[in-house]
Amino acid sequence: MYGPEAHALGLVQRVVPSVDLLERTKEWVASIARNAPLALRYARLAVRRHAPGVLSDTAVEELIATCFSSDDYQEGVQAFLEKRQPRFRGR
Repeated sequence: MYGPEAHALGLVQRVVPSVDLLERTKEWVASIARNAPLALRYARLAVRRHAPGVLSDTAVEELIATCFSSDDYQEGVQAFLEKRQPRFRGR
């Protein structure tokens, strides 16, 4: 999908020249990898299984609740309040 519809859905984040694509992709992946491992794992699970009947709304809500009750979530909040980088442990 191209045009205003794609942007409204959040499908297009940035457009870069093709010569910069690999480097910008590596930067983007590195920024994602700095996030909490548990949240990343569940986000990937939700995306892979996001098809009608595969992952119910209840299952998604359970994944979100698990992330919000995790040690990593608490560490992220604490790190933000203390203005430091979080030290995620995947728990």
